[in-house]
Amino acid sequence: MKINKREFSRELGRRLTMVRRELGFSRPELAERFGISSNALGKNEHGESIPNPQTLHRLASDYDISMDWLFFNKGPMYHKEKKPMEELKKELDLARQQLAVSEKKKPLEGKEMGTAAVSRLTPELRELVEQMGKIPLLYHEILAHFHRFKRENKELP
Repeated sequence: MKINKREFSRELGRRLTMVRRELGFSRPELAERFGISSNALGKNEHGESIPNPQTLHRLASDYDISMDWLFFNKGPMYHKEKKPMEELKKELDLARQQLAVSEKKKPLEGKEMGTAAVSRLTPELRELVEQMGKIPLLYHEILAHFHRFKRENKELP
């Protein structure tokens, strides 16, 4: 079967545009993250060129984009389907409320825990909680991972 290079490039470019929009970046923002010019990314998105290996590596490693999906439109966009941000925010709010109830406190504001609760943690957990309070992405990633783990390991206590 002969592959039409022009059509392949166009489809790849269309999926790159989908990735950028899904991630919520403008073309200049994503280009800067990849260390390429906005023009180069535009050419990739319009199917005039194919992304360089470093860009493809960043897509896969930093954003978990499936190369099978990107190149061949097979399988999901992400290696592991990620939940939409709205769903993660709802889970995060629910977890905060549950923590507040368990500590018999008012709901947590932001991502701060009471000093009494933090002081009972091991040094490693204390450091983790402090970093999660400073880095929202870390907080969301750990919470999302925890919920995936719970869902996949329901048989555990």
